[in-house]
This record gives sequence, C-alpha cells and structure tokens, in this order.
Amino acid sequence: MTCVSAYIQLGLAVYCIGLYKGDEVNYLTIFSRFNGLKPIVFILILVVVITLGFILLIVPGIILALMYSQVFFILADDPDVGAIEAFNKSEKMMRGNKLQLFMLNLEAALYLFAGVFTLFIWWAWLVPRYSVALAGFYEELKKENN
Repeated sequence: MTCVSAYIQLGLAVYCIGLYKGDEVNYLTIFSRFNGLKPIVFILILVVVITLGFILLIVPGIILALMYSQVFFILADDPDVGAIEAFNKSEKMMRGNKLQLFMLNLEAALYLFAGVFTLFIWWAWLVPRYSVALAGFYEELKKENN
C-alpha cells in the first residue's frame, strides 16, 4: 500500500510540474510512472527514517524533511536518476532555500487551518494550488542551480 502511495505521489509531482509549465496533462499523467520498483522502495525507507527523525527530534526532522523535499520532483523530472542521486540533488538544491520552503509550508498550514472554519470547502481550492506552488518552487530551484 505504501509503495502505491509513493508512485501516486511521484505521479502527482509529474502532474504538478506539467501544470506549472503549462503542458497538456490529464488525470492519466498521475499513473504514468507505474513501471517497476526502481528507486521507490529505497526512497520509502528513507522517508520512513526521516519521519521517525521528525517524530523523535522535531527540529532536526524538519530540517531533514526540508532538505529532501525535492526528491519526488527530481524523480518526476528525470526518471533515469537513481534514488541516492535524487537525495543528493535535493540536498544541493535546498542549500540556502530551506527557510523559503518552510515559510511556504507555514503559509499553507495556516490556510489549511482557516479551511476548518469554511467546513473544509476552502481545501478544494487550496490543496491543488499548494501542490502546483511546490512544483513551481522546484522549477525555480532548478533554474537557480543550473
């Protein structure tokens, strides 16, 4: 089940990058990367380790989560990248940009909290917009690092 959710997350990254770039995408794009267990199993293990670090040690866990937040976007952008290389690229891309992503996540969390008062109707607009904003953040990081 977790492996399927990782593939869906990878597919959502492909979908959101396509939306941000203005490409023609549809819901089948989300399922476009279901073609084997290439790096996903290794990435899932590392995501579990980061999650445990987040639970046990809040501040280092947040830093690790921000540092490796671009892994799925890197894999979505280049399917030939290996798992360790994706983590290394994410770490390199996020140097000096962790605070910017933290503030984006904090803003989204505040909007999500405000959505409670609109009986969660606000979330139908916010969640897709936030996902595309994360893809845009990745694209800007990619331009900055090239």
